[in-house]
Amino acid sequence: NLSPPGAGVVGTSHTPESDLSLDTLYYWKVRAHDEDDFGIFSNIWNFTVASAVEISATVNGINFGSMGPGTTNNTADDFPPPFILQNDGNCLINVSINATTLFTQAPLDNAGYQFKIDNISAETGSFDWLGSIISWTNMPSAAVVAIDSLAYEDASDSAEIDILVDILGYEDPGIKNASVIFTAELVE
Repeated sequence: NLSPPGAGVVGTSHTPESDLSLDTLYYWKVRAHDEDDFGIFSNIWNFTVASAVEISATVNGINFGSMGPGTTNNTADDFPPPFILQNDGNCLINVSINATTLFTQAPLDNAGYQFKIDNISAETGSFDWLGSIISWTNMPSAAVVAIDSLAYEDASDSAEIDILVDILGYEDPGIKNASVIFTAELVE
């Protein structure tokens, strides 16, 4: 039942006073009332509001341009802009991060290639700050949870992923590319 028996739902629709629980089976039935008598109850129907885990990257690439040995750049100053992830689903999610190798002379998990999570100024409080990786951390090859409990309401459903690159003095010159992988999963 979506409302208590005898609650007097009038009309052709009903909006519950609070959000329905995700992945929960709800049952409902109806009957008519014409101010004098009640009709018989309909068959019992059911529905489930399934959790939807979906993310998108509204900024999905970073280009640091030309950098020489011994130089460092990062996206914390928004130049270049950081990755921006948005929760497009209907539930709290955790977002993991990992990447492919950026440098030919150094493996992942070194100080030359790092990330951190930050708020978007217009959407502070979108995720659990203390449970997220908010300090510069070496980019991992195996996925680690970076964003804890990213919200899904439109006013607070996005997070910024800053990237830091430090060109090591012994790195071969040339174009460098890497893929950063974000994986979302339901918070349980």
